[in-house]
Amino acid sequence: TIISIIAFYMLNNVEENKLSGIILTHLSETVIYLVTLIALFMAAYRMKALTFHGQHEADLEDVLILISYTGLLLFIIFSLVASILSKPDTKSGMTIMSNIVMFIQSTVQTIFILAGDRMSASTEAQERKKPGREFITFLLISNFAMWAINTFETQTPQHNPVQVDFYGQTAWAIFTHISVPLGIYYRFHSTVCFSNIWKNAWKQRKH
Repeated sequence: TIISIIAFYMLNNVEENKLSGIILTHLSETVIYLVTLIALFMAAYRMKALTFHGQHEADLEDVLILISYTGLLLFIIFSLVASILSKPDTKSGMTIMSNIVMFIQSTVQTIFILAGDRMSASTEAQERKKPGREFITFLLISNFAMWAINTFETQTPQHNPVQVDFYGQTAWAIFTHISVPLGIYYRFHSTVCFSNIWKNAWKQRKH
């Protein structure tokens, strides 16, 4: 992630390397989304034996993750509209690819967080072995990395040339000031939610 961010800014400082910078950042984001998507499915598979408490009422953590997910979803929709309706080229193709994968990853992750917050160990063996906890650790770190990408790359005009050309500099700037902070918060709050799952999911709940 650090290498990707540094390379993005270095390549964008040279006019003839700007396209390479866009390709690099979208490819690195897509890889991260795909890897974390696999980790989410692996975590769900490993944690399937835990007890799910469906009667657990929605709390503040659930509300915050859903609100921030909405902001991320708006960013994805507007990016896809701009890319699909723009002239087909490498930039629009990379934008479509990364945003579709981001949509799938964030949707699966949101569902997983809402479910994972309601899971607990049902046996002492599960408390001891903690099946799937290694994937939660990985997802926690990965979301922190995605938070860094959203903070230092996504909100810059250089990262979104297709959207800027389609909507105009002013309109896109206004929109990103509304949606991007929610997207950044989504990744940050996801790390908080995963830390809660990491801490509580492998404990037996007393009823």
